[in-house]
Amino acid sequence: MLKLDRRRKYYLVLDCETATLPYAGNLPAEAKKNVAIAKPLIYDLGWKIIDKKGRIYSQKNFLISEIFSVPSVFDTAYYASKRPLYLSMLEKGEIVLTDWKSATAELVEALEAVEGVTAYNAAFDFKRSIPFTELYISYLYSPDFHEWL
Repeated sequence: MLKLDRRRKYYLVLDCETATLPYAGNLPAEAKKNVAIAKPLIYDLGWKIIDKKGRIYSQKNFLISEIFSVPSVFDTAYYASKRPLYLSMLEKGEIVLTDWKSATAELVEALEAVEGVTAYNAAFDFKRSIPFTELYISYLYSPDFHEWL
């Protein structure tokens, strides 16, 4: 990766993959799809910091343990069949398994170094995925989780 030069402008390109609430796995396909769009849970969070010419200066890729490591949740993901690929990436060090709090702390740090942010599906990622994952995980660690769920 290239070193950041504070005189230049950098941009963060975000990408994430999502699963959804565990009960969605028991629903018919169309209903499952609607729940997944309304209640997305990020299990794969990654980004690149680039310049205006597309040169990559930094790259991060995380598997979120609270989602990826819980089969009843991860199995609701559209790409659930790619679990062996993710395990291979983990083994090779191409992705890091970590908790949501640690991954988002690194994301906030990366955001401080850039001029702008974009995503492949920005409206979904910023308006749905990140806020709902944050809400879900805040309840996951609370005594009220099952009542909330």
